[in-house]
Amino acid sequence: MRSLHRSCKLGVAALVAMLGCRDERPLGLRDVKQVAVVALADTVRPGQTAALAAVALNITGDLLDVPVLWRSLTPALASVDADGTVLALAPGIATIRATAGSVFADQRLFLVNPPTAALADLPDSLILTLPGPSVRVTPSPLDALGASIIGAPSHWATDAARIAVVSADGIITPIAIGRAVLTVQVDAVSRTMPVRVTPTPSATAPVVTDVSPLLIHPGEPITIRGSGFTPGSNGPSVLLDGRALLVTSLSDTLITAVLAPAGLPCLPTSDVFLQVTTEGGIAAQKARLQVAPQRNPAAGTAELFLSAAAAGCVELPGEGHYIVTVVNAGRALGSGGISTQVEGLAGVGAPSVLAGLTAVGGLAGSAHASLLEQSRAQVQTLQLAPSGTARPALQLPAAGGITAVRIPDLDAANFCASFRPIDARVVYLGSKIAIVEDTTTVLGGVPTLAGTMDAAIAALGAEVESVIWPLLARFGDPLVMDSRLDANGRVVIVLSPVMNQLRNGEVLGAVVSCDFFPRAQLPSSNVGEMLYLQVPTSTAAGMAPGTLERWRHEIRGTIAHELKHVVSFAERIVRGQLPEESWLEEAGALHAEELYARAVLGLSPTGNTGYAAIRCEVLVLEGAGGCLGTPRLMRPHAEELWRFLAASQLRSPLGPSISGDRSYYGSAWSLLRWALDHAATSEAAFTTAMTNGGLSGVANLEARAGRNWDDMLLRWSLALATDGRADLSVTDPTLRFPSWDVASLFAGFCADLGSCAGGSASSGLFTREHPLQARVAVGNFTYSTANLPPGGFSVIDIAPGNAGTRRLLRLSGPNGTALNPNVRLAVLRVQ
Repeated sequence: MRSLHRSCKLGVAALVAMLGCRDERPLGLRDVKQVAVVALADTVRPGQTAALAAVALNITGDLLDVPVLWRSLTPALASVDADGTVLALAPGIATIRATAGSVFADQRLFLVNPPTAALADLPDSLILTLPGPSVRVTPSPLDALGASIIGAPSHWATDAARIAVVSADGIITPIAIGRAVLTVQVDAVSRTMPVRVTPTPSATAPVVTDVSPLLIHPGEPITIRGSGFTPGSNGPSVLLDGRALLVTSLSDTLITAVLAPAGLPCLPTSDVFLQVTTEGGIAAQKARLQVAPQRNPAAGTAELFLSAAAAGCVELPGEGHYIVTVVNAGRALGSGGISTQVEGLAGVGAPSVLAGLTAVGGLAGSAHASLLEQSRAQVQTLQLAPSGTARPALQLPAAGGITAVRIPDLDAANFCASFRPIDARVVYLGSKIAIVEDTTTVLGGVPTLAGTMDAAIAALGAEVESVIWPLLARFGDPLVMDSRLDANGRVVIVLSPVMNQLRNGEVLGAVVSCDFFPRAQLPSSNVGEMLYLQVPTSTAAGMAPGTLERWRHEIRGTIAHELKHVVSFAERIVRGQLPEESWLEEAGALHAEELYARAVLGLSPTGNTGYAAIRCEVLVLEGAGGCLGTPRLMRPHAEELWRFLAASQLRSPLGPSISGDRSYYGSAWSLLRWALDHAATSEAAFTTAMTNGGLSGVANLEARAGRNWDDMLLRWSLALATDGRADLSVTDPTLRFPSWDVASLFAGFCADLGSCAGGSASSGLFTREHPLQARVAVGNFTYSTANLPPGGFSVIDIAPGNAGTRRLLRLSGPNGTALNPNVRLAVLRVQ
């Protein structure tokens, strides 16, 4: 007996093996110190059983031969019999208690169903009568093998609670005459069930013989003819699709009523029932209700909805193929992003949820953008000194002479108060510009090319004066302030390796507002029209970064860009105008680069130019012989516009909606380009008025284009989506860019630099033939956008439906809340 006693001192882990081991000593329930429970599995499917075992132990861990009692602490979820067999009743977490004497132990069991694969025992449809009883519908969920699932919760919903309501447990109650669609969902499986509510026959019910007009519109009178309308003292109630009508006149045979439009949701045009209820019963007559305004754009044309109220509800022919853009028409980034929900109802099938756009794409450096913003801020805090009070600070000697120049320290918090002094040699002295070169031969321990580039600098100066300078007249006069500054009749271009070091080398060229004010106000000022440029750093031949040829390739377009900033600062400061907003100023500077490209290549502003015309600016980097000397022209435009369109619902032409982003350079340029294409009888007159017309930002562009901001945004968004796309028919010329074949540009860059020819597109650019990612919608759909920034837009490509049907577009805020007042909608029918 003693050996048996010792052999039973085992751990709880061996409990199952010990069930046959009992200590036969006469110990009682008072000796129980522990109860141990074990389950072979802790997960049970409702409807199935599980076996539990339990033993009682004394203080030394010996097994005691005493009875163990079982009880379920969660009887609604599981029951247990005397031998520990548990029956799972419903999903949940059950607790089973084993008790010996006064000691107990609990075992948790997880009662889990398999996923529902199908729903059975649901009628295809249901007819209820009014007045009449409620009906309970109980679906039977089945697993993948067709076995019943016990206790899986059902979730019910109705699309028309005014017609029929449904409780959480499937009790359906008729409310008014009409039709509703109920939806029941168990796990991820859902079924719909049409419900029709009809009047209970009654010999005393009123009779409706005619309803006119045949097509009912909210707010318009409805005439109902029949009999038996006035029995009883309370008069009849009149409903249309379960909604109460306002009765305006009444007799026994005639009712006139109206459906108030206030509070009416956006609904598809559909057959409904008009219901007249008296004390004698209910009469019903079919009618047709149209709530949504119907539009029928011709193929190739667009409908624009220029208010949130108009954009929120529209009905279109169902057979059409549409490109839809949803735009935030906010006029500044500070007006904030908006969230929208777009529903498309074609009348068939369950709605699909269109995936939102998550890919943002690579960001470009933003040093140049922040530099312009800081210059604008300086101008807004200063007043121009009276004419004649400013004294020249930079003395410009004859060619070969040396002059002292202050380069604003662009890395300083206030670069107008901090500068890097250099000595510069006059290399080129033309009639309109002078080019001076930093005499420093070593900077940061690295030799410079000072004194070795005179021929290249002279050629550059000649090209700037002969090609680029005449283009500046399209914006204004770069020297309009010259008599109040250094009075030397020239813009001074400073070449210095200091610029290669500032702002991490991201700024090829810079113009700062400091130079237009006296040094007494801004110590870094050179009191003249100044442009600061990086220099080449390598004596190697070819087009590698840092070489002279690569520098010549990049710097000429940069000069065109920066000289446009000189014009803008000078013209606006001398007139006492606020600086142009950065987004539109940069758009104009990229337009200056575009003008340079057109001058170099001999392009027409209405030539619908494709990639082939500008391809040399890519091939020259690969050493293509026929392209030698080609400057950088339109690549910056295409790169930044690609970045914008790759995430147009996350970005804005009005500035950086994402930290570090400068894609607005490309989108703002394309918006200006669109306005020039469609509003400018003279590009030069357009851009000159932009500079000196006294306006800035959105108001400036509106005044020059002769269109309001909402209209421009909508047409521009459609043009970006369709230009150059042969598969998208457009007859309205304002929905294209006559200047550039946008799709051709993207496809060409993708073929040469991106993924279209099997490349890796490591820059994150040109990874597909066209950057814009429209959400493709078929049948019923819902699509949500979150935080759409001002000027940003999302695009939905709606596939054609069945002929003779109607398609409803319904816009709202998230989860059906009120639509933000800045939402605008454009619908282009392409088929």
